[in-house]
Amino acid sequence: MKASKENDRIRLCHALEAAQKARRFAEGHTRASLTQDEGLQLILARLLEILGEATGSVSAECRARHPDLPWSSMKAMRNWLAHAYFDINLDTLWNVVQDHTIPLICQLEAILAAENIDCSAQE
Repeated sequence: MKASKENDRIRLCHALEAAQKARRFAEGHTRASLTQDEGLQLILARLLEILGEATGSVSAECRARHPDLPWSSMKAMRNWLAHAYFDINLDTLWNVVQDHTIPLICQLEAILAAENIDCSAQE
């Protein structure tokens, strides 16, 4: 059980960090500039992939305690980015970063507080 709690701590902190970084990297950009900036495309895709991988590794017990988080959607996004890397829809990528990361950050912060998890203790 302790190993699962530690894994959840690490994964939830990684997910929060990835969502926060996606917001920071997208700041000051537009959907039009995303088309022209391959580096930004790669960064945002990778950060959402990390987010989905991290949340997909959270224990079933933790997911059950927090059913409002879109666990399966985040994992599906990760799978889409990892397996359809050659055909990523930039509109979808941009919309996820713009419309979903802020609410997700708030939800993750609430979960971390409820689980009494301090990400500053992360290695």
